[in-house]
Amino acid sequence: MRWPLTLVLIPIICIALITLYMDDIVNSLLFHPVKGLSVKLEKFKNIDIENIFIKTSDGIKINAFYLPAKIPTKRTILFFHGNAGNASQRLNDAISLM
Repeated sequence: MRWPLTLVLIPIICIALITLYMDDIVNSLLFHPVKGLSVKLEKFKNIDIENIFIKTSDGIKINAFYLPAKIPTKRTILFFHGNAGNASQRLNDAISLM
């Protein structure tokens, strides 16, 4: 008689614990952006980096970095830093493409 009761209680307890901690679980999986620069631009002394802000048509201000090519070219690289950290933490990656 104890064995079937255990088979019923274990899933109920697991579901109850998941429900209780769901907010913490979801919060840990979400991306929480960091405002401002995480890396000082002075670190890149020999690289010409322009910190610019672009205003979208719906009024949102987006921070970006402009890194002009070392030699004249018609090509452009548009580098997206992804969903972790912020753009200043990915400047080394962008510079490596120059």
